[in-house]
Amino acid sequence: MESSHVIILGLGVVLILWLIASMYSVTVYRFHKPSCPHCISSEPEWKKFKYKCMFKLVNPVDVDMTTATSKQQALFQNMGGSTVPKVMAVYPNGYRTEYTGERTSDGYMHWLATNDAVV
Repeated sequence: MESSHVIILGLGVVLILWLIASMYSVTVYRFHKPSCPHCISSEPEWKKFKYKCMFKLVNPVDVDMTTATSKQQALFQNMGGSTVPKVMAVYPNGYRTEYTGERTSDGYMHWLATNDAVV
């Protein structure tokens, strides 16, 4: 088999795995502002959480509210967002929930596990 065929086959497998993961993964949004002291102090734990999500069906997304898209702003408002930082999960079935615990990576992971996310 030629090396170009192996590369194409490998990329195809990666694409299929990505599509499957995107169908079953939970998206966790962290809404924040660069000037917010609470957002700044919780950033290191969010980075730890993002690292823990690398090999799980969890897609962590940072949303800077100073540059958020209209879709991101609408999601924030629809979830009752008024202050930052705010962490929310959106599941493939449409279920949405807000995180209200301590802003720690372990807290985020426990929250997802108790909300039936695949973690």
